[in-house]
Amino acid sequence: MQKLQNILDARRLARISVTTGMFQTSYQPSSGTFSAEAQGALVEVLKFLSAQVSPLMVNVYPYFAYAADPANVQLDYALFTAPRPVVQDGGLRYQNIFDATIDGFYWAMESEGVTDVGVVVSETGWPSGGYGNFTTRN
Repeated sequence: MQKLQNILDARRLARISVTTGMFQTSYQPSSGTFSAEAQGALVEVLKFLSAQVSPLMVNVYPYFAYAADPANVQLDYALFTAPRPVVQDGGLRYQNIFDATIDGFYWAMESEGVTDVGVVVSETGWPSGGYGNFTTRN
């Protein structure tokens, strides 16, 4: 990432953000951690973003959580239609998995000692074709 940023800086394109993929695991948002495989690299990425005063860009796809575990992830929780909180984490209540996922990223970053990097959602969505609840209706 630093090499890419150096090239952008040299070409007077410093306003272009450099991004990379990552994987985060958590159930309760306050238990958010980065995977062991990605942790070392992510800490370096977070330090880089902190120095650049740039946000962490994340892709949040609620349907991945639902598709992976439909028995335990309620459809209305994934679709922003839950009539009441589905997950309670301490004093926080979550009616949708999207908000819980974003908070999980903040908790994971805090567990690595990073508190000055914002989180921006760069991609999200729900599939419009396929099987089961992956339809245009949802």
